[in-house]
Amino acid sequence: MDGPHLQAGRQHELRSVLHDQQMPRGSLWLADLGYWTLAWLRSLQQQGVYFLLRYKVGIVLWYEGQRLDLLAILLKQVGQRMERLVEVGASKAVKGVRLLAERVPETIADLRQERYREYARTHCKPVNPLVLELAQWTIIVTNVPVRVLSHEQAFALLHARWQIELLFKLWKQDALLDEWTGTKPWRILCEVYAKLLAMVVQHWVLLLACWDDPHRSLSGAAEVLREQVSVLVHGVMRHMPLQRALRLMIQSVRGGCSIPQRSTRLSTSRRLQGGSELGLT
Repeated sequence: MDGPHLQAGRQHELRSVLHDQQMPRGSLWLADLGYWTLAWLRSLQQQGVYFLLRYKVGIVLWYEGQRLDLLAILLKQVGQRMERLVEVGASKAVKGVRLLAERVPETIADLRQERYREYARTHCKPVNPLVLELAQWTIIVTNVPVRVLSHEQAFALLHARWQIELLFKLWKQDALLDEWTGTKPWRILCEVYAKLLAMVVQHWVLLLACWDDPHRSLSGAAEVLREQVSVLVHGVMRHMPLQRALRLMIQSVRGGCSIPQRSTRLSTSRRLQGGSELGLT
């Protein structure tokens, strides 16, 4: 595991320390719109690194030598999916990019549009009609070849990225990572690091207890583990063998916290394993 890395809360993602990390060839950069820059995508491509991100409204696209009118193409699209091989940027900075689009249900489109209108009202910005129209689609740009990543797998991976956001949410809700009792900066920093270390230990036990079951609710399992903290304390304080304490914690998790199979709104684990094509784990 590399990270998490701390940075100022108001510092933009473009100044993140992640931009200084060297990624191995063939790895995948999966990030949100805050990391969207043509220079960075071109740099990744030159390093032999793949990327997969949502399309950022306003970025110029080229298809077969002609500037692509994305909205016009989507309005004429018959069916729920579209795929084009495009060049990205006004100067065609990033070449050989797959543009993938998938129509979303009307309820999701309405929710996206309302969120955007609320954002525009809050920030006193005019509503961009193009953004409202494109809200009816989920649009991806990626340089992963189709032989490596199918259309379905690309959207499954994009959906899985939300798990990162949920992880941060759980750290705040359950570990109270964004709360502290002191007022001195170094005291606060020590408390934050202590809670992060606790999350690492929790993750270690999850790896031992239920990581081999993809359909196990990790948030539910983590809640059970937190109820067993006193057992771990006894092991650390040598009131009982540490190995026995860990075995008791692992046994408390096994056999429960499974995610039921649903006919609608598939869980991330079943979405990644779904379909006839295997390869996502």
